[in-house]
Amino acid sequence: MLSLNFPRMSRIPGVIRKFLRTPKVIFAELAVLGVLCTLGASFPQQGVALESELRSFYAAGNWWGPLLATLGLDRVFRSAPFLAAGCAAGISLLVVVLEQWRRAYVLSRQRLSPSHFQNAAFRLQFEQARRCLEKQGDAPRVLVWTERRAGLAGSAIFHTGLLLVIVAAAWRALFGVEAVVDLMEGEELPPSAAAWTRQWPGLAAQPIRFEQPIKLLGMRVSHYPSGELRDLNVRIAVGNGTAATERGIAVNQDLRLPGGRLFLANEFGPAVLLEWRREGCFTNRQAVLLTERGGRRFEGEATLQSGERVFLRAQVDSAGNSPHRLEARVMRGHGLVFSGDPAVGELVSLANGDNLTLCGTPFWARLRGSRDSAVWLAYAGFALLMVGATLIFTVIKVDCCVVISPAGERESVFVALKPQRFAPLFEERFQRLVLQLRGPGLKEILRGATPAVLPSPEPDSGERDQASLGVAGLLPRSGLPLLVLVLLGLTACHPVSTERARELVERYNSTVAEAYRRGDVKLADPVVGPNESKKLAGLIGVRLDLGLTLDSELLTLVITHVERRSGELRVRTRERWRYRERRIGSGKQVGEESLDNYEMLYVFKKAGPAWLVDEIQFTSPPEVGRKQLPWSPRHGSMPALIETSKVGEGRQP
Repeated sequence: MLSLNFPRMSRIPGVIRKFLRTPKVIFAELAVLGVLCTLGASFPQQGVALESELRSFYAAGNWWGPLLATLGLDRVFRSAPFLAAGCAAGISLLVVVLEQWRRAYVLSRQRLSPSHFQNAAFRLQFEQARRCLEKQGDAPRVLVWTERRAGLAGSAIFHTGLLLVIVAAAWRALFGVEAVVDLMEGEELPPSAAAWTRQWPGLAAQPIRFEQPIKLLGMRVSHYPSGELRDLNVRIAVGNGTAATERGIAVNQDLRLPGGRLFLANEFGPAVLLEWRREGCFTNRQAVLLTERGGRRFEGEATLQSGERVFLRAQVDSAGNSPHRLEARVMRGHGLVFSGDPAVGELVSLANGDNLTLCGTPFWARLRGSRDSAVWLAYAGFALLMVGATLIFTVIKVDCCVVISPAGERESVFVALKPQRFAPLFEERFQRLVLQLRGPGLKEILRGATPAVLPSPEPDSGERDQASLGVAGLLPRSGLPLLVLVLLGLTACHPVSTERARELVERYNSTVAEAYRRGDVKLADPVVGPNESKKLAGLIGVRLDLGLTLDSELLTLVITHVERRSGELRVRTRERWRYRERRIGSGKQVGEESLDNYEMLYVFKKAGPAWLVDEIQFTSPPEVGRKQLPWSPRHGSMPALIETSKVGEGRQP
């Protein structure tokens, strides 16, 4: 064996090196790092995820959503545990990498002898007529060679790439910065850290700031007929005055500037410039950013200084033109004081004398800033990972040996082939080598210092069939039924917990109650299926025709039974509600309030990842508090319509 003082762990004490190389330690480090990476991939991360994803994450459940945010699961890759796990894994991996490079160097310089092949995967010894040895006293002829020596470096290169990726991740956790800001057309981002809406710096990083101001000049957006985004580009000006340079950015492109990189996110929409005027008191001006809800529909809301809430909805055409008319609703408390479709620039006068004006609808776009000096290191690591994996699986070092010794009037031939890995794949190649030694190719092998490299064996039909089995090919045949049972178990109907059923019912009730308050059936789209959507449209429309909205409040909710069927969830409840009818415009209560008790059956059906209410039924006659409906005599048919729909005193079943 070649003695070599390769740059290695000679400066690291043997006990520490042995500890870092312990399989249990390496497994624990990789397990912790794997768990943290899984958590980071499972939950939306600050600075990377969409704002809507973060809002859904923070609002998830009654308690566990805020708890998960408190635990820092929305910033895993910038947390101290991730940095500690990355550093520990990096140190152990450094020890492994140095040892692998030393081993690869030693093996590449190693001189092989026939004794090296005593444990070779393929060995054969046979006798044949003299063909190479001319006389009885000839010394044995020995030929040893190595093919594809570059395969020795595959594992070392792969682990070096993995080490660089881990170092880059740790560096990013320490010094990386992500930031976001929303700019409207014509708005400028000053060259200061405070100008960004939010920043997420690493544990030892400084906030990001660009050295020059950035102004959003305009944007171009287009959609497919289905409503999906097709193209989004913005034009920005970098610098001041006449020295400013105009640049363009598209989604998934970056603009390198002094201080960091600038990206265009795919979050955008129309911004509504809102002016609320109360004579003799104040004028309130706001910019409301509308966000996409699907199908080129954008929605947003604002709370005014006087306490009113304004809800806005706009539709953007496929060419990406700014909307000239919007759908607006104004709520004062739980009362709807305005509902209409004002045009841009139109003055809307409310019943109490206030005026509302929609002054303009410029587009807004979300820009992301990033500073990560280890990006090149991560790219280099990924490149080495691919190179190393390619060498591991395609360039396999093979040692070959041929020894021809005299055996009386004949000669004895010993042939061996020792692959570095994947030995079963070389069986056919060894057979070809033996045939070549038995045939006329023997002298050609002995004539050349290194024989021509034989082509890699193609897998026979049995090997191809085994490869095509995928995961099943790795299992014994007796394990296939077990695999089928496991897969069936994973796809079987799992029971839904009472807490999960309660969340679904509460989400439906709160969403539909708000749709009744605002007189806006579209609010219920995320929680109802087609059948219930048609019912809600009719019932809400009836009230709007009468100039009324329904203000409801869920007082108690008890889940009595939960049943899961194939693609269907049935939840039985006992509920107590309070109802008030309110006049549109003034928000005043009409008639008496009602306290009702219900026993309900909710039928949810699966629509993609969501559960939607497909049907609601009373399981027993409702207990209605008020005795008279607040309908005008000239609408005498309305109670019959409501009762026929099993609404009771306003309850949507």
